[in-house]
Amino acid sequence: MLNKNDCILSVINLCKSYSDHNDKINILSNINFSLYKSEVVAIIGSSGSGKSTLLHIIGLLDSPDSGSVIINGLDTANFSKSERDGIHNYNISFMYQFHHLLSEFNVLDNVALPVIIRNNSYEESRQLAKDLLDKLGLKGKEKKSPGELSGGERQRVALARSLITRPNCVIADEPTGNLDKKTSMLMFDYFLEMKNEYGTSFIMATHDLDLASMADRKMCLEYGNLSFI
Repeated sequence: MLNKNDCILSVINLCKSYSDHNDKINILSNINFSLYKSEVVAIIGSSGSGKSTLLHIIGLLDSPDSGSVIINGLDTANFSKSERDGIHNYNISFMYQFHHLLSEFNVLDNVALPVIIRNNSYEESRQLAKDLLDKLGLKGKEKKSPGELSGGERQRVALARSLITRPNCVIADEPTGNLDKKTSMLMFDYFLEMKNEYGTSFIMATHDLDLASMADRKMCLEYGNLSFI
């Protein structure tokens, strides 16, 4: 049972549209939902339905036309860009279909980079990265370059990088889109392990209905409307 005191993020009456020449295209219409600590929520919907737009607004990378994103009780609607960046950096991490690892760094430094940027010591950052890589079944891969890893291993490195700052929420946009079925299920198992160990919540957009069915809650975005299914 969801506890209102564990709510970490709420979306209230969110609307977003784009202009195409003289036409107004509504992407999101009065979207409302809340995310709670230690849960995995899946969002399904056809390509072009607005899933990525919704995730970017939730993650404060884009702004809605109207409505609010409330994170840890703070309404971000009227925040400045620097204030939004601060909330994003300390509460939310992103994980994408493409891992976006840096080829010039090895696996360990790819994972450690977000906390090095926060001015953690180099050694402390690398130790945190190593611990996460061990948890995700990547022990012994620390010194390899991303190009030496399989697709599934690269996505686990990307997951480790998204978790190293201990965010309240990881926003995952088609995180298994390039993986086979078995590897996708393994990745989802790691989501569950991390939510149980760290209390991290995951919002995951996916086309994989089998994967979505394993989430704590499932929503469908269609014609600009979001509904629980």
